[in-house]
Amino acid sequence: GDDVFFADVSAADRAGSRPVVVVAVNGDADPTVARTLPVARDRAGALLIVCGDPQTINSALGAGV
Repeated sequence: GDDVFFADVSAADRAGSRPVVVVAVNGDADPTVARTLPVARDRAGALLIVCGDPQTINSALGAGV
């Protein structure tokens, strides 16, 4: 079956694809968030769930949700 994988932001690039990816963004927007969210989006096969400040998330993903 599907597994659950937790990674610190420093290990996000090494994480493989998953059907569902959940990201918690804590703190202000910084280059780490801007780099990590697109990686998480690419790894999410069906669904990306991002929790945190909407302005930070939208800015990092280039989205208006």
